[in-house]
Amino acid sequence: MQVTDDELVNFEANGAPPLPASGRESFLENDGARIWYVAYGSGPAVILLHGGLGNAGNWGHQIPAFVQARRTVVAIDSRGHGRSTRDSQPFSYKRMARDVLAVMDHLGLERAALVGWSDGACTALILADRHPERVSGVFFFACNMDSSGTHEFKPTPVTDRCFRRHERDYEALSAIPSEFGTFVADVTRRSGFCGMDRTCAAAALDGGQGAARRHLQAGEIAISDGCLSSVQQRLFDTPGSSRKSIPGS
Repeated sequence: MQVTDDELVNFEANGAPPLPASGRESFLENDGARIWYVAYGSGPAVILLHGGLGNAGNWGHQIPAFVQARRTVVAIDSRGHGRSTRDSQPFSYKRMARDVLAVMDHLGLERAALVGWSDGACTALILADRHPERVSGVFFFACNMDSSGTHEFKPTPVTDRCFRRHERDYEALSAIPSEFGTFVADVTRRSGFCGMDRTCAAAALDGGQGAARRHLQAGEIAISDGCLSSVQQRLFDTPGSSRKSIPGS
């Protein structure tokens, strides 16, 4: 099923579709935080990592498709996002990558394919770079490992709708629902953390899920923004890796 919401009107009003009720959800204590996750299905594992200010519920379109494709699919609320808590340590992709690895260890997943949007994509690439033996492939989009070449962020009606949705979700899910403003400030002030970049419009996208499945099954790394960093380049130089562009991504 194709869903179109380019202006994010439906996303602001309703969010993504609710996550299936059949999930196996829990919290995991790791590095000063309680990390929330949910798992579905069975088969080769796929882990979904949402973008900055979002939560695992942003994958409401994709999770049923992966389960139908006979995959174990795991969605995680990044530390400080959604239901997951955080301590006073600053946000960092390295810390978030360690959270993902802790969830994998807890669930007994020796290897998994990673799907990352924006900040989740940066987390996925760092995990793959540091623990390639645990990662069977990475599909990443709207990712800035090096944000020095991006334009200055300028709010638009579309991004405003995205942020309003994120604020409502934060108020509904977080253990500290009144702290959204502090949360945004902490995310965006950290050096090397994408946070509020230009990619919020990706929140409601699901048109690429078929392509994502094909590339994940092949264990490939897919480029969606043409921006390579040293981490990304090292991944492509790994024996057995491949580099492909997905038209229209």
